[in-house]
Amino acid sequence: MIINIRVDHTLADIETMENVSKDLKELFSTLKENIDIKEYIEINTCNRYEYFLYTDDYNKLDLDCENKYVIIQYNDEAVLHLFRMTSGLESMIIGEDQILGQVKDAKRKSEREGHCGKKLDAVFTKAIHVGQVVRNKTKINQGS
Repeated sequence: MIINIRVDHTLADIETMENVSKDLKELFSTLKENIDIKEYIEINTCNRYEYFLYTDDYNKLDLDCENKYVIIQYNDEAVLHLFRMTSGLESMIIGEDQILGQVKDAKRKSEREGHCGKKLDAVFTKAIHVGQVVRNKTKINQGS
């Protein structure tokens, strides 16, 4: 199961995101204590705080966060969000290139720290490729 937990600019301003990021870190810590998280990648930018997690611990999973700014998505929805993000569709300025580099950096950091395994490596490698193809074919990043 792939899980994405996040707060981003679509629901919160920068100050709110910074405050909510504490709840997000708390939720992530709680998850690490209660389920077997096999892999994770953390993405922190000025417009988003996100965790992508991989676990096969399905039975214990009942995520709930009372904070209205925290978004939780699973499997296909989480991957679709990642693909949209690397393509520049989830950015404040549609098509901006910076997020693609930030996702690459987050993946490399997770690999260095030993948190990124085969599952998230495959998903993130594909997402980065999708982001590059979308930019090359649509020129979405021109003028951004």
